[in-house]
Order: sequence, then C-alpha cells, then structure tokens
Amino acid sequence: MGYTHYWTTKRQVEASTWNKFQKTVAEIIKASSVSIKDGQGKGLPEITKDCICLNGDESKGEDFETMHIAPNGVGEYCKTAMKPYDEVVVAILIAGKSLGILDDWGSDGEKADGDFDAGIKLLSIIGFKY
Repeated sequence: MGYTHYWTTKRQVEASTWNKFQKTVAEIIKASSVSIKDGQGKGLPEITKDCICLNGDESKGEDFETMHIAPNGVGEYCKTAMKPYDEVVVAILIAGKSLGILDDWGSDGEKADGDFDAGIKLLSIIGFKY
C-alpha cells in the first residue's frame, strides 16, 4: 500500500524535447528544499539521455520507491507514500505531460484536495508554465 502516481511515456520523443525535459527536471530538483538522490536514495539523481531516475534521501528516511521515466512507451508508477520527494515527482509529472513526454499521468492524490500544491509551487518557482 502507498500513495502512488502512474504515467505512460510516449514511445517516440524527439531529442530536443527530451533535452528540454532534462533541463526542467534539473531545475525542479534545484528549486526544491528536499534532498533528491538516485534511485537507491544514495547518490546523485540520474538525468540522462536515456532516463530520469530519482528517489528521496535514504539516509534521512525520505526514500520510498524509485521514480523512473524513459522515453519508451512504457507505463510506470512510483509509490512515494507522500514522503517529501513527492513534490518533485508531482512537478516532474506535470512538466512531462506539458512538454509532451508523457501520454498521461494519474495519481491516488487529488488536485482539489491540495495534494499537488507543493509540486505546482516548484513549477512556479522555476517559471514553468503548463
């Protein structure tokens, strides 16, 4: 059990679009006060031409499941258990949909309940319009 976000990436993503997404993800991470690590919650987050892979900080007990996005047309999910890194995950999903990286995304959370507010605030901080 856990608070979960779901998404499907597009099968084909142009390199220029993925590059813009990579830069946006890096800006989101930099703007967040949350410590974002690699998929294991230990090293630097992975932001490459092949994938975005991150988690919360394991040493602080802020990790849960890895967020992994690749431009491969595969459906993915990430249980964040509403841990602090959830704000980064939400911001990335909103940006990914807006930039055309994701076909769609959904969540156990509700925008009307304020569950996405922290992620939306991060996008505002970096000046991202969606």
